[in-house]
Amino acid sequence: MAITPNPAQASALAWFKQQLTAWGIPQLVPDAQKLVMQGLDNDAITLQLQDTDAYKKRFAGNALRIKAGLSVLSPAEYVATETTYASILRQYGLPKGFYDSHDDFTKWIAADVSPTELNQRASDAQEKYMLGPAENRSWWRDVYGGTDAEAVAAILDPTRALPIMESRLRASAIGGAALSQQLNVNRARAEEIAALGVTGDQAQAGYADIAYALPTESNIAQRFGEDVGQNELEAAKFNTADAAEAQRKLRLVNQSEVGLFAGKSGADSKSLSRSTTGSY
Repeated sequence: MAITPNPAQASALAWFKQQLTAWGIPQLVPDAQKLVMQGLDNDAITLQLQDTDAYKKRFAGNALRIKAGLSVLSPAEYVATETTYASILRQYGLPKGFYDSHDDFTKWIAADVSPTELNQRASDAQEKYMLGPAENRSWWRDVYGGTDAEAVAAILDPTRALPIMESRLRASAIGGAALSQQLNVNRARAEEIAALGVTGDQAQAGYADIAYALPTESNIAQRFGEDVGQNELEAAKFNTADAAEAQRKLRLVNQSEVGLFAGKSGADSKSLSRSTTGSY
């Protein structure tokens, strides 16, 4: 014979049903009901529910927070944090399947990632990677590996330092600018140029100049036994660490050309030596 709950028990049952459903673990409602009917108070019931596998799995980030020396989030705080994360990711229109389930947010909560950091990562993933030039994504895939989806996941991954991901995005803008002019730049060089503050737009303009000047400067240099190529033009254009030697070569071959052909010179080396550095 079923026992009819008294008013207090009925109230407790309604409260647990509402809360457990809101927390995403409605399967624990029958457990809560049994404990209510046994006469346990709400605190005692909550403690027992917290010891269930379903509860531990749902709020798995809390166990990791404890190991990291962080405070445990209440269920309400935990769910609110997930809701904020999901809202930010939807705002940037990230692909379906990226951080759209409870399990996906475990690492973020465990790492105590703020909505501000997540907003920055999501913005980078969308604006600088997904919506950037196709050459940037191609260079990223070739140099850093993985698919576009894996790149987005890496940018969002809280276990990967945000400054490192931002550095890679800046480098991919340099590499993509080179590719757009049928030129290649390796990882070390792209990261060096990016670290100087060269923006994607500056890189696009710079590599257009380099691609235009390269055949002429290379041919002139060969006539005088010098080796001038993309590396020298990059150094002069972006003011890299080897800029002084590159500018010396460019001045030498152009001065030699002037002397040999009575004023007929190659590309304007001054335009290539102008610094295009700036803030990303």
